[in-house]
Amino acid sequence: MIACSIAFSTMREFQDKRQWKRTFRSRYFILFLLVPIALIAHGVWNAYVRYERSASTVVSLEREKARLVERQRDLSRSTAALATPEGIDREIRTTYGLVKPGEELIVVVGADQVATSDSDVASRGWWDMFLDFFR
Repeated sequence: MIACSIAFSTMREFQDKRQWKRTFRSRYFILFLLVPIALIAHGVWNAYVRYERSASTVVSLEREKARLVERQRDLSRSTAALATPEGIDREIRTTYGLVKPGEELIVVVGADQVATSDSDVASRGWWDMFLDFFR
């Protein structure tokens, strides 16, 4: 009788295990598990999208910071130049085109024309130079 009860309990355990396997492999249980997996995947995807957005924002803000630091450096240099009387004088002359009493304006004519004619010769082709020979 003891052997029969041991065999019966072993058989009961085996049937219980089979029942669990059948439950875990059923369509309903798999569908039930797909819902939390889908919710977790959706949360992970949203976190990834927020991370990428934040990373691109950080990069653009670092670029903006570098630009603003450079601008601040330039403004500091220009305000330091304006702190001296020579800097103020130079800025007034360049901005408003003013001269001091007794100064005269000198205009140099022809310097720009020579520079452009040198570049014209370099940009002209050999055919144009050949035709200039006959003119």
